Amino acid sequence: MKKVMLLICLILFINTKSYAVYFADLDRYEYAYNPIYKLAEEGVLVGTSDGMYKPEEKITKPYFLKVMAKLVGYKEPIVSVSTEEDIQKLGGLYTKYYEMISRYRESYKIWDKTLEKTILFLMDQNLIEESYLKNMIEKQGNLEVESVLTKEELGLCLIRMMDFLGNEIPDVETLYQYSILRREDEGMVCKAILALNLYRMQNHLEETTAEEIELRGVINDCDPDRIQIMDDEKRVSVYVPDELVKEKLTHFVKGTKVKMRLKNLVLKDLVRDE
Repeated sequence: MKKVMLLICLILFINTKSYAVYFADLDRYEYAYNPIYKLAEEGVLVGTSDGMYKPEEKITKPYFLKVMAKLVGYKEPIVSVSTEEDIQKLGGLYTKYYEMISRYRESYKIWDKTLEKTILFLMDQNLIEESYLKNMIEKQGNLEVESVLTKEELGLCLIRMMDFLGNEIPDVETLYQYSILRREDEGMVCKAILALNLYRMQNHLEETTAEEIELRGVINDCDPDRIQIMDDEKRVSVYVPDELVKEKLTHFVKGTKVKMRLKNLVLKDLVRDE
Protein backbone atom coordinates (compact mmCIF):
# COMPACT_ATOMS: atom_id res chain seq x y z
CA MET A 1 0.00 0.00 0.00
CA LYS A 2 2.82 2.37 0.86
CA LYS A 3 4.44 1.66 -2.50
CA VAL A 4 1.17 2.47 -4.29
CA MET A 5 0.80 5.77 -2.44
CA LEU A 6 4.42 6.63 -3.17
CA LEU A 7 3.86 5.93 -6.87
CA ILE A 8 0.75 8.15 -6.93
CA CYS A 9 2.65 10.98 -5.25
CA LEU A 10 5.51 10.55 -7.74
CA ILE A 11 3.08 10.75 -10.69
CA LEU A 12 1.49 13.88 -9.28
CA PHE A 13 4.91 15.44 -8.78
CA ILE A 14 6.02 14.64 -12.33
CA ASN A 15 2.83 16.10 -13.83
CA THR A 16 2.80 19.30 -11.77
CA LYS A 17 6.44 20.10 -10.96
CA SER A 18 6.79 22.61 -13.81
CA TYR A 19 3.85 24.74 -12.63
CA ALA A 20 3.80 27.36 -9.91
CA VAL A 21 0.32 26.34 -8.72
CA TYR A 22 -0.89 23.08 -7.22
CA PHE A 23 -4.34 21.60 -6.59
CA ALA A 24 -4.79 18.67 -4.23
CA ASP A 25 -7.87 17.13 -5.84
CA LEU A 26 -6.68 16.23 -9.36
CA ASP A 27 -5.42 12.69 -8.73
CA ARG A 28 -8.22 11.21 -10.90
CA TYR A 29 -7.94 13.81 -13.66
CA GLU A 30 -4.61 13.07 -15.36
CA TYR A 31 -6.19 13.83 -18.74
CA ALA A 32 -6.73 17.44 -17.67
CA TYR A 33 -3.51 18.10 -15.72
CA ASN A 34 -1.73 20.28 -18.26
CA PRO A 35 -4.81 22.27 -19.36
CA ILE A 36 -5.83 23.00 -15.77
CA TYR A 37 -2.38 23.95 -14.53
CA LYS A 38 -1.47 25.99 -17.62
CA LEU A 39 -4.67 28.05 -17.45
CA ALA A 40 -4.40 28.39 -13.68
CA GLU A 41 -0.83 29.64 -13.97
CA GLU A 42 -2.02 32.19 -16.53
CA GLY A 43 -4.65 33.36 -14.05
CA VAL A 44 -7.56 32.30 -16.25
CA LEU A 45 -8.82 29.52 -13.97
CA VAL A 46 -8.67 29.67 -10.19
CA GLY A 47 -9.06 27.19 -7.37
CA THR A 48 -10.45 27.52 -3.88
CA SER A 49 -8.79 29.04 -0.82
CA ASP A 50 -8.10 25.55 0.60
CA GLY A 51 -6.00 24.46 -2.39
CA MET A 52 -8.68 22.60 -4.32
CA TYR A 53 -9.74 23.00 -7.96
CA LYS A 54 -13.06 21.09 -7.78
CA PRO A 55 -12.86 19.68 -11.32
CA GLU A 56 -16.44 18.32 -11.31
CA GLU A 57 -17.99 21.62 -10.26
CA LYS A 58 -20.37 23.00 -12.87
CA ILE A 59 -19.46 26.27 -14.58
CA THR A 60 -21.92 29.06 -13.90
CA LYS A 61 -22.50 31.90 -16.33
CA PRO A 62 -21.16 34.60 -13.98
CA TYR A 63 -17.99 32.55 -13.43
CA PHE A 64 -17.49 32.11 -17.16
CA LEU A 65 -17.75 35.87 -17.74
CA LYS A 66 -14.59 36.30 -15.68
CA VAL A 67 -12.85 33.49 -17.55
CA MET A 68 -13.78 34.89 -20.94
CA ALA A 69 -12.59 38.38 -20.03
CA LYS A 70 -9.20 37.08 -18.85
CA LEU A 71 -8.74 35.02 -22.00
CA VAL A 72 -9.18 38.04 -24.28
CA GLY A 73 -6.84 40.22 -22.23
CA TYR A 74 -9.24 42.30 -20.15
CA LYS A 75 -7.63 44.11 -17.22
CA GLU A 76 -9.88 45.11 -14.35
CA PRO A 77 -9.95 48.93 -14.08
CA ILE A 78 -8.66 50.29 -10.82
CA VAL A 79 -11.34 52.99 -10.73
CA SER A 80 -14.89 52.66 -9.43
CA VAL A 81 -17.93 53.46 -11.55
CA SER A 82 -19.62 55.64 -8.93
CA THR A 83 -18.55 59.10 -10.13
CA GLU A 84 -18.71 61.07 -13.37
CA GLU A 85 -14.91 61.06 -13.54
CA ASP A 86 -14.87 57.28 -13.28
CA ILE A 87 -17.49 57.01 -16.02
CA GLN A 88 -15.26 59.05 -18.34
CA LYS A 89 -12.26 56.85 -17.50
CA LEU A 90 -14.25 53.82 -18.57
CA GLY A 91 -14.73 55.37 -22.00
CA GLY A 92 -18.39 56.12 -21.51
CA LEU A 93 -19.30 52.43 -21.39
CA TYR A 94 -21.14 52.71 -18.11
CA THR A 95 -23.21 55.58 -19.48
CA LYS A 96 -23.93 53.63 -22.66
CA TYR A 97 -25.21 50.56 -20.81
CA TYR A 98 -26.38 52.22 -17.58
CA GLU A 99 -30.11 51.57 -18.10
CA MET A 100 -29.57 47.92 -18.94
CA ILE A 101 -27.21 47.27 -16.01
CA SER A 102 -29.54 49.06 -13.60
CA ARG A 103 -32.46 46.93 -14.74
CA TYR A 104 -30.68 43.67 -13.94
CA ARG A 105 -29.27 45.01 -10.70
CA GLU A 106 -32.78 45.79 -9.50
CA SER A 107 -34.27 42.52 -10.78
CA TYR A 108 -31.96 40.08 -8.98
CA LYS A 109 -31.03 39.96 -5.31
CA ILE A 110 -27.84 38.00 -5.98
CA TRP A 111 -26.66 40.25 -8.84
CA ASP A 112 -22.87 40.62 -8.52
CA LYS A 113 -22.00 44.31 -8.85
CA THR A 114 -18.30 43.49 -9.07
CA LEU A 115 -18.95 41.90 -12.47
CA GLU A 116 -20.43 45.03 -14.02
CA LYS A 117 -17.23 46.45 -15.49
CA THR A 118 -16.37 43.05 -16.95
CA ILE A 119 -19.85 42.89 -18.50
CA LEU A 120 -19.43 46.37 -20.00
CA PHE A 121 -16.16 45.37 -21.63
CA LEU A 122 -17.49 42.09 -23.03
CA MET A 123 -20.63 43.70 -24.44
CA ASP A 124 -18.72 46.56 -26.02
CA GLN A 125 -16.40 44.08 -27.74
CA ASN A 126 -19.39 42.05 -28.98
CA LEU A 127 -18.28 39.03 -26.97
CA ILE A 128 -21.66 38.67 -25.26
CA GLU A 129 -25.16 39.97 -25.91
CA GLU A 130 -27.91 40.99 -23.53
CA SER A 131 -29.51 37.56 -23.95
CA TYR A 132 -26.60 36.15 -21.92
CA LEU A 133 -27.53 38.42 -19.01
CA LYS A 134 -31.23 37.60 -19.24
CA ASN A 135 -30.51 33.95 -18.49
CA MET A 136 -27.59 34.46 -16.11
CA ILE A 137 -29.68 34.06 -12.95
CA GLU A 138 -32.61 31.70 -12.49
CA LYS A 139 -35.48 32.06 -10.06
CA GLN A 140 -36.50 28.85 -8.33
CA GLY A 141 -39.52 29.77 -6.26
CA ASN A 142 -38.34 32.37 -3.77
CA LEU A 143 -34.71 31.52 -4.41
CA GLU A 144 -32.28 32.81 -7.00
CA VAL A 145 -29.40 30.70 -8.35
CA GLU A 146 -26.68 31.32 -10.89
CA SER A 147 -27.43 29.57 -14.18
CA VAL A 148 -25.12 26.77 -15.32
CA LEU A 149 -23.35 27.14 -18.67
CA THR A 150 -24.32 24.57 -21.32
CA LYS A 151 -22.05 23.12 -24.01
CA GLU A 152 -24.06 24.94 -26.69
CA GLU A 153 -23.62 28.29 -24.94
CA LEU A 154 -19.91 27.62 -24.47
CA GLY A 155 -19.57 26.90 -28.18
CA LEU A 156 -21.12 30.23 -29.16
CA CYS A 157 -18.84 32.07 -26.73
CA LEU A 158 -15.76 30.26 -28.07
CA ILE A 159 -16.66 31.37 -31.60
CA ARG A 160 -16.88 35.00 -30.48
CA MET A 161 -13.61 34.78 -28.56
CA MET A 162 -11.74 33.22 -31.47
CA ASP A 163 -13.09 35.86 -33.82
CA PHE A 164 -11.98 38.57 -31.35
CA LEU A 165 -8.51 36.98 -31.20
CA GLY A 166 -8.20 36.94 -34.99
CA ASN A 167 -9.24 33.41 -35.98
CA GLU A 168 -12.74 33.41 -37.40
CA ILE A 169 -14.79 30.23 -36.90
CA PRO A 170 -17.98 30.02 -39.00
CA ASP A 171 -20.10 27.83 -36.71
CA VAL A 172 -20.15 25.45 -33.73
CA GLU A 173 -19.83 22.41 -36.00
CA THR A 174 -16.39 23.66 -37.03
CA LEU A 175 -15.35 23.64 -33.37
CA TYR A 176 -16.10 19.91 -33.34
CA GLN A 177 -14.20 19.37 -36.59
CA TYR A 178 -11.17 21.07 -35.06
CA SER A 179 -11.65 18.98 -31.86
CA ILE A 180 -11.93 22.11 -29.73
CA LEU A 181 -15.28 20.70 -28.63
CA ARG A 182 -15.91 16.95 -28.57
CA ARG A 183 -19.12 14.96 -28.73
CA GLU A 184 -18.30 12.97 -25.61
CA ASP A 185 -18.21 16.21 -23.60
CA GLU A 186 -21.92 16.98 -24.12
CA GLY A 187 -24.12 18.41 -21.36
CA MET A 188 -23.32 20.91 -18.65
CA VAL A 189 -19.75 22.18 -18.51
CA CYS A 190 -17.64 21.26 -15.47
CA LYS A 191 -14.30 22.87 -14.57
CA ALA A 192 -12.22 19.94 -15.87
CA ILE A 193 -13.95 19.90 -19.26
CA LEU A 194 -13.81 23.70 -19.53
CA ALA A 195 -10.04 23.59 -19.04
CA LEU A 196 -9.75 21.04 -21.87
CA ASN A 197 -11.90 23.12 -24.23
CA LEU A 198 -10.01 26.35 -23.55
CA TYR A 199 -6.65 24.57 -23.82
CA ARG A 200 -7.61 23.15 -27.23
CA MET A 201 -8.76 26.60 -28.33
CA GLN A 202 -5.44 28.15 -27.34
CA ASN A 203 -3.51 25.44 -29.18
CA HIS A 204 -5.62 25.99 -32.29
CA LEU A 205 -4.94 29.73 -32.21
CA GLU A 206 -1.20 29.03 -32.00
CA GLU A 207 -1.17 26.62 -34.96
CA THR A 208 -1.26 29.13 -37.80
CA THR A 209 1.53 27.96 -40.08
CA ALA A 210 4.12 29.98 -41.96
CA GLU A 211 2.51 28.83 -45.22
CA GLU A 212 -0.84 30.28 -44.21
CA ILE A 213 0.75 33.58 -43.23
CA GLU A 214 2.59 33.70 -46.55
CA LEU A 215 -0.59 32.80 -48.41
CA ARG A 216 -2.52 35.58 -46.70
CA GLY A 217 0.04 38.18 -47.74
CA VAL A 218 0.21 37.04 -51.36
CA ILE A 219 -3.55 36.83 -51.76
CA ASN A 220 -3.95 40.39 -50.54
CA ASP A 221 -1.71 41.52 -53.42
CA CYS A 222 -3.58 39.57 -56.11
CA ASP A 223 -6.73 40.01 -58.13
CA PRO A 224 -9.32 37.72 -56.41
CA ASP A 225 -10.99 36.95 -59.75
CA ARG A 226 -7.85 35.16 -60.92
CA ILE A 227 -7.59 32.79 -57.93
CA GLN A 228 -8.91 29.23 -58.17
CA ILE A 229 -9.54 26.86 -55.26
CA MET A 230 -9.58 23.15 -56.07
CA ASP A 231 -10.48 20.50 -53.51
CA ASP A 232 -10.48 16.76 -54.20
CA GLU A 233 -11.01 15.81 -50.50
CA LYS A 234 -7.38 14.75 -50.20
CA ARG A 235 -5.70 18.03 -50.92
CA VAL A 236 -6.39 21.69 -51.50
CA SER A 237 -4.63 23.57 -54.26
CA VAL A 238 -4.72 27.36 -54.43
CA TYR A 239 -3.54 28.62 -57.80
CA VAL A 240 -3.06 32.02 -59.38
CA PRO A 241 -2.22 31.98 -63.14
CA ASP A 242 0.72 34.29 -62.74
CA GLU A 243 4.26 32.93 -63.12
CA LEU A 244 5.62 35.29 -60.49
CA VAL A 245 3.44 33.99 -57.68
CA LYS A 246 2.33 30.55 -58.89
CA GLU A 247 4.87 28.68 -56.79
CA LYS A 248 3.94 30.56 -53.63
CA LEU A 249 0.24 29.95 -54.09
CA THR A 250 0.24 26.22 -54.74
CA HIS A 251 -0.39 24.43 -51.46
CA PHE A 252 -1.09 20.77 -50.96
CA VAL A 253 -2.56 20.13 -47.54
CA LYS A 254 -3.18 16.75 -45.95
CA GLY A 255 -5.60 16.35 -43.06
CA THR A 256 -9.10 17.73 -42.69
CA LYS A 257 -8.17 20.14 -39.89
CA VAL A 258 -5.47 22.01 -41.77
CA LYS A 259 -7.39 21.75 -45.05
CA MET A 260 -10.47 23.45 -43.62
CA ARG A 261 -8.41 26.18 -41.97
CA LEU A 262 -6.69 26.90 -45.26
CA LYS A 263 -9.96 26.99 -47.17
CA ASN A 264 -11.57 29.29 -44.59
CA LEU A 265 -8.55 31.57 -44.70
CA VAL A 266 -8.62 31.82 -48.47
CA LEU A 267 -12.35 32.35 -48.75
CA LYS A 268 -12.33 34.98 -46.01
CA ASP A 269 -9.50 36.90 -47.64
CA LEU A 270 -11.27 36.85 -51.01
CA VAL A 271 -14.36 38.63 -49.70
CA ARG A 272 -14.50 42.06 -51.24
CA ASP A 273 -16.36 45.11 -49.96
CA GLU A 274 -19.57 45.81 -51.83
